Amino acid sequence: MTRTILVVEDEITVALALKDLSKSHCALPCEVKIFDSLDALAKHGLRGDLLICDLCLPDSDSAQTREYLLQHQDSIRIICHSADVEQGRLLGAASGGRVKFVEKGGDLDEIELTLSTL
Repeated sequence: MTRTILVVEDEITVALALKDLSKSHCALPCEVKIFDSLDALAKHGLRGDLLICDLCLPDSDSAQTREYLLQHQDSIRIICHSADVEQGRLLGAASGGRVKFVEKGGDLDEIELTLSTL
């Protein structure tokens, strides 16, 4: 069975690094779909096993993205990967811990652990 991982990241080098990380740590074979905006993700839909999403995107600020992720936290596992630490922590707290926050440039253990359990 193949897993689908959705990555929403407007910085292509970061997006490709997350794709490589996903392919090397996912417990099962995976397909990684990359989107550069929240609008592009919304058009595709949340059909997948995991969403790794930046907060600051070209078409939405951190607060708007946070609200979108909170609305969809029951339909897909979510990891927020962002440099906006304040908004990321607010998202984690507002979700009751269901949305994981990982700071960009920080330790990727949380992402690797989640991938290994897919």
